[in-house]
Amino acid sequence: MAGIVFQLRNVQAGLMLGVDMMNKVNRDRYQWIYNGRPWIGIGLGISILNLNEGKVNENDLTQGR
Repeated sequence: MAGIVFQLRNVQAGLMLGVDMMNKVNRDRYQWIYNGRPWIGIGLGISILNLNEGKVNENDLTQGR
């Protein structure tokens, strides 16, 4: 599986790619027909809690911000 996530302020968007894989015992047991097939996933998220809100960044203090 591989993916990338972008964030803009409190909104995140991601795109993931992967391939389904299952061992032979479970593949036969569950009749898994997707073995070896690629898939794509899209994710969206919104951060409603910001744990860093109100904290001062140490680099900002040393640069006079």
